[in-house]
Amino acid sequence: MPTTKNTSCRPASAAPFQPLLRAAGALGVLLIGAGLLTHSAQTAEGIRDGLASCATLVIPSLLPFLIFSGMLSTTRLGEWVSRPLEPVCRWVFHLPPEAGSALLMSMIGGYPVGARTIAQLLEQGRIQPRTARRMLCFCINAGPAFVVSTVGAALYSSVQAGLCLLAAHLGASAIVGFFICTGKETFEPAPPAEPLPLGTAFVQSVSSAAQSLIGICAFVVTFSGLRSLLWETGLLPRLVTALERLWPVSGGSAFYTALLRGLLEVTDGCIAASALGGEQAFVLTAFLLSFGGVSVICQAAAAFHRLPMSFGLLFFSRFAGACIAAALASLLYQRCLADLLAGMQYTQPVAQATVAGIIGGLSLIGMGSILLLSMAMNGISTKNRFSTGKTVGEMI
Repeated sequence: MPTTKNTSCRPASAAPFQPLLRAAGALGVLLIGAGLLTHSAQTAEGIRDGLASCATLVIPSLLPFLIFSGMLSTTRLGEWVSRPLEPVCRWVFHLPPEAGSALLMSMIGGYPVGARTIAQLLEQGRIQPRTARRMLCFCINAGPAFVVSTVGAALYSSVQAGLCLLAAHLGASAIVGFFICTGKETFEPAPPAEPLPLGTAFVQSVSSAAQSLIGICAFVVTFSGLRSLLWETGLLPRLVTALERLWPVSGGSAFYTALLRGLLEVTDGCIAASALGGEQAFVLTAFLLSFGGVSVICQAAAAFHRLPMSFGLLFFSRFAGACIAAALASLLYQRCLADLLAGMQYTQPVAQATVAGIIGGLSLIGMGSILLLSMAMNGISTKNRFSTGKTVGEMI
């Protein structure tokens, strides 16, 4: 009796669009190549800005934590540090105790440090791919040094504003993690490797941190140059104009410029968002900090030899957390910062969507996104669908 190959796991509706998407991607690469030839000077200026950002911000803030995360994974220090977090991992996020070190580093280390720690635990066999997928949805966070010192103190001239942004950011991540991480783990982790001597662990951690920093800085510089290229070719200005006509807001073109810049690279977007002033600036900054930008998503993916989830689901989880962070930031602004930052209020007489309406919409979008994420991450499909990476887009 002849047998036929079962192709039901691949959505039939997606097949006709795959050639179109590939063609669009190839066309985009060709257009970027042409833009590099015609706007090389402007692209080079953006690259120099990215290099300056790496030298003044990225390397000083990330290098110590990258070294520290390496020490956690190769010595008994990780076991000691993560032990107090075992109740949080077990009862709040339903994660194995081994995940405590990654949870800690995601809260204090900066965007790629949490992902890097998750990757190290996965390579050592101490967590399973399903756990890594869940943790990536909420363990890629900005570090307190960046949020409080750089964004709060430097951009808003207020440490209190930085603390409120950090609270909104980590609160949104905790909400996403709480809803995503349902069901207890049944995986038996591999025993931890024999700890290295302290001197050897330090040398290896510094070497590994340097390699990671090269990749991180490469993404920062790349997206800084890409932003300059897209702006000089007129693509971003046209998109800003179209968005402004479709959905007018008080900040006008400045708001959408900051939004698009932040969707590419978070530091650049936060600088532009802070110039808007008032609650709008604060809420947009919180959104961008939690989303992180495409640059941060690529940095997190680069920590893995093979990303245990699709880019689409990772992008979607970042967006869900960003919407919730924006809603929390609006509440914190009204309660704690309205008088302090009132002098930064931006005004412009224009027909506009109200901040309350925007935040309400973001709240609904964020909670709806969490619902879809929870359904996707907790077994609506067959057992191995996540391992193939072929049907995540169908779920979201």
